[in-house]
Amino acid sequence: MHARLHWIEAHHARLIWLAVLAGAVLRFQGLGWDGWHQFHPDERNLADAARALSFPDALLPGFHAYNGLALYLPRALAWAVFGPAPDMAVVTWAARFLSAGFGSLTVLIGARVALDLGGALAGVAAALLLATSATLIQWAHFGTTESAMMLAVAVLWWLTLRHLAMRDPPLRAALLSGLVLGLALGMKTSAAAFSIIPLAGLGLMWRVHGRPLPAALFAGVAVAAIVFLAKTPSILLATRDYLAVMAFEADVVSGAADVFWTLQFDGARNGLFEIRTLWQMLDGGILVLALIGAGLALRNRRAACLPALVFVIAYCGIVFFWHAKFARYLAPVLPVLLVFAGLAVSDIARARWQSVRVATLAAMALSGVTGLAMAASFQSTDPRVAASAYLRHQIRAGETILREPVDIGAPLFDWPSLEHLPLLEPQSPGKLADIAEKVAKALWLVINSRRHWAVLPRIQRYAPQLCGFYAALAAGDFGLAEVARFHRAEPLRGLFRPGLTAEETRVVFDRPQVILYRRVARTPADAIAAAIAAQGNDCRQVQP
Repeated sequence: MHARLHWIEAHHARLIWLAVLAGAVLRFQGLGWDGWHQFHPDERNLADAARALSFPDALLPGFHAYNGLALYLPRALAWAVFGPAPDMAVVTWAARFLSAGFGSLTVLIGARVALDLGGALAGVAAALLLATSATLIQWAHFGTTESAMMLAVAVLWWLTLRHLAMRDPPLRAALLSGLVLGLALGMKTSAAAFSIIPLAGLGLMWRVHGRPLPAALFAGVAVAAIVFLAKTPSILLATRDYLAVMAFEADVVSGAADVFWTLQFDGARNGLFEIRTLWQMLDGGILVLALIGAGLALRNRRAACLPALVFVIAYCGIVFFWHAKFARYLAPVLPVLLVFAGLAVSDIARARWQSVRVATLAAMALSGVTGLAMAASFQSTDPRVAASAYLRHQIRAGETILREPVDIGAPLFDWPSLEHLPLLEPQSPGKLADIAEKVAKALWLVINSRRHWAVLPRIQRYAPQLCGFYAALAAGDFGLAEVARFHRAEPLRGLFRPGLTAEETRVVFDRPQVILYRRVARTPADAIAAAIAAQGNDCRQVQP
């Protein structure tokens, strides 16, 4: 055992670079996993807004949910590679390429942090965990800001470590941290919380060395503000629109805005939902290792761990009480947790308890297999693309396709007789009849994901029609029969696929289950309405 540890320590630099390279391969392969159809709504909005930018007449974004840099970077890369007038697919590629690049750099910086904190073995372990994390690999395939946010957290922690080790003087550390923070704010306003890391580092320096650092603090804040404003000109040039969007986003987060995409969180328990999400995203065992690593860091008085630990506690103390509980809100804490897990692996490897070492290796192996399976899945055909190809060959002129109202997917081609179920219409005496008439007329029904049937039936203002609707559909009461079901082909899918309790962005946007129904018997609208009503409002059995 000791010989193997010595070998790893002796070759740690090569092993870390191999992990970084492997992580990059896992992230950059399969970027066209959806045929460039932009199935992720946030990615679609971002790419659409970025594509609308042009020089010099349209430099001000018309979309403010993400800040300017999140739009300028993919637009600039698309222009540099493909010219001044890229289409949506090109801008989406650029956004995903950047996301994969940010994710790859996070592996390198996270390994560097672990190396500084815990030595060679910790650096190698952290590099492996970061490189093969299924969640980080998944987000690297989305052209959104999660990978950039994680990179910013890792870099801020690394800069803080350099400052605490006296490798960077206070002013330089503050200026560099301000620059990174300003760039992160240029991506997303919520990155303001990342300032906790360098501020905690400055406070620690003050406590340990008795050095008040007001000049450095003010300089860092100034740089962050200047870079933020430079990369987000909408604050100054479209203030009213920008503030209106920020107010709406705040209402979404708090639950004050009644929007479809937060219905999945109705009834969720603050804290428990987020902890369960973290458990799922880190395969359970890695979260346990992260907690062990944080505990050992405190016990061993690793003061350099405190800035990141304070950030995780403070950040979770904020987001755990938001109504909107999207998995992406937890992204900033993941590189910190994975580094702490790497520190735990290093300490446990030297422990005397063989069973603990075996359990640790098993947790790392499970995480690695999950990540490899996630990466491999992006080489397979997207279920919505496969369903569209099936429909194109099966459907005949004049046949009506019916699908749910708020979802992206099949059919991915123009069809004159495409209608949407009125599932989200306000409760009214005529709603049941409207649903029944649509179903009676349709020859095809497409369920593009679990986005509706796993959420709407338990929202009381939509029941009882939707409980009865999906129950009657599953029972075959509509004269519609399932003819095809499509999944994303992925190794060990049944073992690692997130369940119905998972937040939908981890399942719906890149690995949904698509179900196609075809009419096998004519059923009048009144019979369909009666079948829905007969099912009542028992929502326990609504899965198609």
